[in-house]
Amino acid sequence: MSVKSLGDPFSGDTDLRHSKSCGCDMCASKGGHHHADHDHGVKHDLASMPAHSDMAAKAPESSEEILDRAIDSAIVRSVFGHNEISRRSFAKMVGGSTMMAALASVLPIDKVKAAILDDLGTPEKSKLNIGFVPITCATPIIMAQPMGFYEKYGLDVDVIKTAGWAVARDKSLNNEYDASHMLTPMPLAISMGAGSTATPFPWHSMGVWILTQMKRWGYIEGDIDYKKIAEEVYVATDCAKVMKDLGYEAPTSTYKSYTIMGKTFDPDQPEAYVNSFAIGKGVS
Repeated sequence: MSVKSLGDPFSGDTDLRHSKSCGCDMCASKGGHHHADHDHGVKHDLASMPAHSDMAAKAPESSEEILDRAIDSAIVRSVFGHNEISRRSFAKMVGGSTMMAALASVLPIDKVKAAILDDLGTPEKSKLNIGFVPITCATPIIMAQPMGFYEKYGLDVDVIKTAGWAVARDKSLNNEYDASHMLTPMPLAISMGAGSTATPFPWHSMGVWILTQMKRWGYIEGDIDYKKIAEEVYVATDCAKVMKDLGYEAPTSTYKSYTIMGKTFDPDQPEAYVNSFAIGKGVS
């Protein structure tokens, strides 16, 4: 939830579009908040209006207070059609207490809040193991622990460093992780059963498919020998030997067809596959 939405909605001195630490040009100007109503093309100098707001609500701190403020804000914004100028003008004119009483007379705000809180309830599981692969995009998962965000919402979380995407997938499938840092396609693939029983083998056909996508999006230009490159990068022979030593049966062929997103890929016809897409930088 945006911090700027947590200002006091019953105060005419509060602009719900801006937080206290807002660094926009309007907030940084010496004149304060003189905002334009772009829908009507007029300016309102709300700072010059007499302040009748008798409510000096402090900033919410606990999760309950934040939720309470968010509900108030959502209700008030809806009543005024999300027109901040109208809301502030009315609050300045009648005062916060009167504004709150007027809304309460037509809408049981306390019952609305109680219903929402009752629906939320407590987390179905508070003790969680969350895996992450140590790269930059895992920062929110990692830093939420020392910054107390998990604890704030009643969660006892162990954040576990994971040695790669395949390990994250396997630990999730084995219920060792309650949640995990993943590449975007991974949850979809897992839900479809793809990858969960895959043979750990560097298929040359998959190398060719990856090259077709690089060609499709313009990362590769000109003619290339797809199979030659795939076989130089994916050392299937060495992998097959290791698999045999470990007691696994290696595939007898390193190429096979796939059906990906409803489109059949034939590793013997990579250029035709590239050109079969209607969208792509490298599509001729």
